[in-house]
Amino acid sequence: MRLVVVFPGIGYHCDKPLLYYGRKVASECGYDEVVTLSYSYDGGKARWD
Repeated sequence: MRLVVVFPGIGYHCDKPLLYYGRKVASECGYDEVVTLSYSYDGGKARWD
């Protein structure tokens, strides 16, 4: 089984072009499963300088 797991970043969701077309290409290349993770972070500071 070939699996692709997509992890979106801060402020970039799975429906944005880079991840959307990446998932589409993975499906066309024969990957059996494409999983997208949706999550939120409610903790402290998420961006570091």
